[in-house]
Amino acid sequence: MLFAPLFMHSLGSRLDRKRNLLVKMLDRIFLNPAAKIKNVPAPAEAKQSNSGVAQFKRLRDERLAREQSNQMEDLLRRGRPE
Repeated sequence: MLFAPLFMHSLGSRLDRKRNLLVKMLDRIFLNPAAKIKNVPAPAEAKQSNSGVAQFKRLRDERLAREQSNQMEDLLRRGRPE
């Protein structure tokens, strides 16, 4: 008779400890997912190539961006298109 309540008490406390550990682990994972990740290298910066093709593409992209920006400014100056 005395054995059963002692066994149930220790089993209950063990389950409580396991549950608490799982809750803490889930909190760490979901609330702060980067907390467990250490020594992650910083992302490498993109190196600009100096080849002729790369320079052409870069200048082309800059020119297209300028043209689109100028078109938007013209539309804003003229008002809404009808």
